[in-house]
Amino acid sequence: MARSNDVRALLLDDSDDDRETFRRLKRYGLPCDAIAPPPLAWVQEEVVATVNDGAYDLVLVDFLLDQEATEGGRNVNYRGSTPAALLKDRCPHIPVVLVTTEDKYREYIEHRSELSTLFDFILSKSQIRTREDRKVVARKLRDLALGFRRLRLVVEGESTDGRWEDLRNALMATSEEFQRLRREWPRALPGSASELARWLLKELLKFPGPLRNDAETAVMLGVTREALNEEPLRGWAAAASYEGVFSGIYRRWWSSRLLETLADLLGESALLPSGRRAAALVEKLGLQGSYVAHCTWCREPSVHRVCALCTEPVDATHHLRVRQSQRPEWALPKVVCFRCIETGEDEAADVHYGSGTADLIDDLRAGQLGAGVIRG
Repeated sequence: MARSNDVRALLLDDSDDDRETFRRLKRYGLPCDAIAPPPLAWVQEEVVATVNDGAYDLVLVDFLLDQEATEGGRNVNYRGSTPAALLKDRCPHIPVVLVTTEDKYREYIEHRSELSTLFDFILSKSQIRTREDRKVVARKLRDLALGFRRLRLVVEGESTDGRWEDLRNALMATSEEFQRLRREWPRALPGSASELARWLLKELLKFPGPLRNDAETAVMLGVTREALNEEPLRGWAAAASYEGVFSGIYRRWWSSRLLETLADLLGESALLPSGRRAAALVEKLGLQGSYVAHCTWCREPSVHRVCALCTEPVDATHHLRVRQSQRPEWALPKVVCFRCIETGEDEAADVHYGSGTADLIDDLRAGQLGAGVIRG
C-alpha cells in the first residue's frame, strides 16, 4: 500500500462531553479531532477540502446537532445527515460514521432508508463509555478506514481483470470462493470505494450465505456459540475464518471452506445429523465439556438455523421463514423460531410470514402446541 496504516478521524458533535470522549481514542491508536458543528458553508468548503487533501480517513457525525450553544457559540440549522450527504457525494473514498443514541437511531433513522444509506457504519454512544469500549471502537473504526483505503486501490486499478483480482486479494478469498461470489453478485465492479464498501458491509458481511457469523457458523458445526471461543476448536476453525477487508469489524467464516475443513477432519461423520456431527467434532478435538447445540424449542440435539429474533439455534422443523423483500437472492432466508412466535416476540418486531401459516401461528400463541410436538 502506498500509505502507512496511520488513520485520523474527524468528529462533528454538539456535546462537549462526547467530543472529549472521542478525543480519548488517540490512546488506542485513533487520533480524533472533535469539533462543534460549524456553519454549513464551512462544512461544504473547509471540511470537504481538508478530507480530500488527505488530512482525515473517516468522519464521524452526530445526528441531532441541537444542543444548547456554548457561550459565544451558536446552534446550527442542520442535522448530521446534511454533512453526511455532502461527504458521500464529494469524498466517496472515505467512510462516514453515524454517532447517536439507540433511541434516536430508532426514532429518526432506522426506518428511513434515504437517511440510513448515507452512513457506512452506525456507532451507538453507549458503545464508547468505558476504556475497554473505546479500545474496541478504535480498532473497528481503524479497520473501517483502512478497508476503504484498500478498496480505493481496487477501484483505481488499471484494468477490469486487474481490479477483480485486486478485490479477490482484498477479501483474501480463494479462487473458488471468489468465483462463487462473482456468480452471486453478477454486477459490474463499482466505480468508487464507497459503493464497493456498501456491498461488503450491507450485504456480504451482513447476510448469512458465503460468509457466516458466529451463531450461523456454530449451527453449521452443530455446536454451541461458546465452543467457537474454546481451544482447540477456535484454532481449528481459524483455517476457515474471513480475514479480508473489514474483518476487524465483523468476525465471519467462509461457509464452503468450513465445510471442507470439517469433512477433512471427520470424513463421513461430517454428513451426520448435527448432534452426532458435533459430538464427533468435540471428541476429535478433545474438547472438555458439553458443546453440542440443542433446538431452542424442543431441546433436541438437532439444529439447522438461527432465529432472527432471539439468535438461538433451532431445528429444521420448529421455525417459520420470514417474508422479506430486502434480502439478496443468495442469502439464507430469515427464520423465526416457534418460541418467539409463541411469546409474541415476532409481533413486537412486526414480522410477517408466508401464506398457509395462520393456523399454526394461532395454535402457538394459544399455547396449544407444546415444545416437542410436531403439528401434523
